[in-house]
Amino acid sequence: MSKKKNVNIIENSDKFVEEMQSLDNKRNALIEQGFKSKDPDLLLKANEYLQGRQAVKGLQNPKSMIIDPIDFNSYFKYKAKPTQLSYEMLRRMSRTPIVSSIISTRIIQASRFTDVAPSRFDIGFQIVLRDSRKQPDKQDLKNMDEITQAVLDGGFGGYSFGRDDFTDFVKKLIRDSLQYDQMTFEVLEDKRGIPREWLATDAATYRVVNFDENDKEAENQIEYFNNVPYRPAYAQLNQNGDVHEYFYPWEMCFGVRNPRTDLKVYGYGYSELEDMVDTITSMLWADEYNRRFFSHGSAPKGIIKVNGVVNEDKMREFKRDWMAQMAGVYNSWKTPIMYADKMEWIDLMKSNREMEYKEWLNYNIKLACAKFCISPVEIGFDLKAGDGAKPLFESSNSSEIKYSFDKGLTPMMIYLQSKINRYIIWRIDSRYSFKFYGINTENRTDVLDRAIKEVANFKTIDEVRAYFDLKPLGKKRGGNLVLNSVWYQWLNNKEMKDDQERQQMIDMLTSNGQGGQGEQGYENQMGAGEQQPPNNPGEGDAGNPFQKALTSWYEENLVEKS
Repeated sequence: MSKKKNVNIIENSDKFVEEMQSLDNKRNALIEQGFKSKDPDLLLKANEYLQGRQAVKGLQNPKSMIIDPIDFNSYFKYKAKPTQLSYEMLRRMSRTPIVSSIISTRIIQASRFTDVAPSRFDIGFQIVLRDSRKQPDKQDLKNMDEITQAVLDGGFGGYSFGRDDFTDFVKKLIRDSLQYDQMTFEVLEDKRGIPREWLATDAATYRVVNFDENDKEAENQIEYFNNVPYRPAYAQLNQNGDVHEYFYPWEMCFGVRNPRTDLKVYGYGYSELEDMVDTITSMLWADEYNRRFFSHGSAPKGIIKVNGVVNEDKMREFKRDWMAQMAGVYNSWKTPIMYADKMEWIDLMKSNREMEYKEWLNYNIKLACAKFCISPVEIGFDLKAGDGAKPLFESSNSSEIKYSFDKGLTPMMIYLQSKINRYIIWRIDSRYSFKFYGINTENRTDVLDRAIKEVANFKTIDEVRAYFDLKPLGKKRGGNLVLNSVWYQWLNNKEMKDDQERQQMIDMLTSNGQGGQGEQGYENQMGAGEQQPPNNPGEGDAGNPFQKALTSWYEENLVEKS
């Protein structure tokens, strides 16, 4: 096909899309006029038309309340998040040392999955067939490569400066999700309605929209997706709290990891930080106490008692020299000097029990890590279970880290995977899926050890080779074997017994050739000088019908076929 024909096809397809959009706009305008009309017949027809379109799709409006209609906040264009903690407060809470370490660790761990995985045993992602039972053909492989490159570049058309690549995209989403339990990214479409670019946005600026059915503005906010009418679902606010722009459900991913059915939460999430107010406050108090203890400490380490009458000038000189030489940081640890019967040092720091609020700090660190489903070992705190607890046998704390991955990192990556599929990949081509690999903390060595155990018990060699995408060996090369000594011994004995029975059958049939005559009778019928027929079936059977039948039966029933 020539280049000119390709241009004509593209121009015709663009014109077709524009005409379809024009018809959709005219249809929507007629529907809006019908609803705004004072003619009851037009109102009825417009209502029947919308209901008929929904009936074709099998849709039905829900009867349950999603939002409390009596709630005062439901009368606004958008619903503020019902919490005493603002987005700015949650952002400030996330900057505390322990929480910041937790969030940074999860972001670093998630960024390891933002490159293409060479195989499903490596860490990364792949675009795969949605139906795992099928094998991709050449066209599928080409399509998957194009989608993979688009994911890496943040959209189609190659990488462009100013656009987030996949690593930055994932890092931004994970941070917002852990701070607010709210991650957002906008999806930009082409004329065909297919996503062409996607970008992470500030989740703290988005709110859930609520349109009053009787609002005139709501009537002008209806759009169709797959012939189903929708109103905007989300709105972005500016610094003054005014609506900057509305977004329809397919234009904006509003991800919530901890959804709730409470009518008064309006579909917002529940951040881990909202459940850690007391814990973070306790950690801040402990840090502040420790900081002030060293910078403005008022608790003296001891007292000097001076006996008898001492010259005032000498005493002031002694105090001045003592303070100059012995005072702590920022003039802390001042030592009181008192008059007494004799000079004496009174020690006030006989033990460090006063400093045992370290256990209180460890307790709060454990609570914070438990809430984020992460091991303290991952953020650099190798905390033991407590007094009397047995230490871990693994020097690398591998069991703790694996448990942390399975409980914290894996669910978060699976959730992100589902949103990428729902809003991007399945809308590009529903035959393919985006999938993270390596999130189950099982590396290639673990997979190999498991495969060795399986082939030694219940799987054949070819079944295991198929799992590793290797060609089968076949029956002749032992691909149907299970490497189990008991099973192999039983199979060997069975084959030996079958071989004996086959040989006995062949001997019996061969000895009874020519209507039951024995070997002697057969030899008597042979002329002098004629050779004796061969013992192997299939040889020299040109004029022997019995030998032909025996050879045919032997080949069909006794000879192994690959």
